[in-house]
Amino acid sequence: MTCTHNPQIDDVDLLMALDGEAGAEVKMHVSQCPQCQLRAAELAAVQRLAARQLLRAACPPALELGEYPMGLLSAHRSAAIRQHVAACPYCTQELAQLASFMDSPDPYLHPAPWQSLQRRMNVLVARLTSAPQQIAGLFGTPPLAPALAGLRGEADATLSYQAGDLEIVLEVQKNGGRPGHKTLAGLVMGIDGAGMTAHLWRAEEPVASTGVDTLGNFIFHDLETGRYELILASEPDEVHIQDLLI
Repeated sequence: MTCTHNPQIDDVDLLMALDGEAGAEVKMHVSQCPQCQLRAAELAAVQRLAARQLLRAACPPALELGEYPMGLLSAHRSAAIRQHVAACPYCTQELAQLASFMDSPDPYLHPAPWQSLQRRMNVLVARLTSAPQQIAGLFGTPPLAPALAGLRGEADATLSYQAGDLEIVLEVQKNGGRPGHKTLAGLVMGIDGAGMTAHLWRAEEPVASTGVDTLGNFIFHDLETGRYELILASEPDEVHIQDLLI
């Protein structure tokens, strides 16, 4: 942008003004000339960029800076970079950004446990075959789950699910002495329970895991009321019971 005020000044005068070395006449001119003020701001930005580039000319290459915290450099080179980083805010910032990146989990290299579990298994989603039923009848034992008798407490309701050849009966029980907490007892029929594990999840976070015995029984104690997902895993199959209200 060309100065329209007289006497006109050039970039050399403006640079001297930025460095505080200009005379009073130039200073007065810049203070009153919008065009020169704008040009001075542009020159100041160029100066800052050039200064940063000159400062970074002494910085180690990006590859070395990345290898430094990993201990891949020689002792001599590591000491030199350590001394440089102590006085260089730019390299300090780069190392902090690198550390933050390395600490962040990669969803592709490190999937969530429930995702990893699903990738290894043939996943079946169980189908609810009976709505919640209040426990009633002699001895309080549901006709489809005789093996639950040894696990049962004071029950609220039972649910039955089907997944392929498997039938799963779940019983939600009151947790004695702890209001707002429940016990979940389960029975898996149609398979030898040996080697099967029951996993309980809530909001994609693991809550508890327990083994299933040879009769197909399993139990979880002291659960907060809420919605869960139950996963019954036995290679190569995995059964999911979703939206389980406890």
